[in-house]
Amino acid sequence: MKTEKKKKKLKFKIKTAVVYPVHGVGNIKKIENKKILENTAKYYEIELLSNNVKIMVPVNKAEEIGITVLIKRSDVSKILKILNTKAKNI
Repeated sequence: MKTEKKKKKLKFKIKTAVVYPVHGVGNIKKIENKKILENTAKYYEIELLSNNVKIMVPVNKAEEIGITVLIKRSDVSKILKILNTKAKNI
């Protein structure tokens, strides 16, 4: 039986709101070890808000897939201000 060799610090915790590219916003519901074929690895279970679908994502692939933390409401206005600023000539 093979196990995940690298012990990686978890980037997300249970109840963290995350953005899953193409699929949208979801919440981390569980973090657990799963055995698939001969490999055991740690997985995030993400429940999508749009349709309550649950997706299992290997912890060691979450960053590669592009899963990120949802931005804070207070940061939205800052981002919109930047996006509305006229671009400078390079």
